[in-house]
Amino acid sequence: MRRPRRTALVVCLVLLVGVAGCLSESPTSDGSASPPSPSPGTPSDRTTAAPGFREATGTPEPLAGRVNCSDDLWVSFWGLNEPRLWEPHQVRFATDVPASGTYLYVAYVDGTPRGVRPMSVPAGEGGLHVDGGSIEVPGDLDGEHAVRIVAHRDADHDEEFDAGTDPPCQSGGGLVQTEYLVVDFDRYW
Repeated sequence: MRRPRRTALVVCLVLLVGVAGCLSESPTSDGSASPPSPSPGTPSDRTTAAPGFREATGTPEPLAGRVNCSDDLWVSFWGLNEPRLWEPHQVRFATDVPASGTYLYVAYVDGTPRGVRPMSVPAGEGGLHVDGGSIEVPGDLDGEHAVRIVAHRDADHDEEFDAGTDPPCQSGGGLVQTEYLVVDFDRYW
């Protein structure tokens, strides 16, 4: 009777050590600890190797009238390795919305603003982290489309995107945007 208990104990310890090793931070080449495993949409998950997504060729239309926004503001696509999370009428993203910020996340499809998701954090509250946010786009998207999401400051605080009023955000000298990807909306739906 002791043998099965001892075997079960050994198996549990091996599994515990294995799981702990998978969850621990590992040192990088510079000796610093690597960040915890990323959620879908973080830089290491945004590979173009995911079926149905690939880098777009060329450069997207530049956006004029940029304003400096918080250095903590960023946006990325989310769930690129989980295509079942995407639907033909939406694009998915991850972001950090800084404290006291009011922003519009605008989905540009083939260079045209097609959908917007307002996000704000009231003054006095901490920032907001979003994984799996979605931007609804009118109608279903069929086939391949070049897509990017750009963060804009909601200058008039109306939670609607007004191209002449709500300027695109820049942080660290660059536009706060996702990669420019071609998304095949027919691949999975």
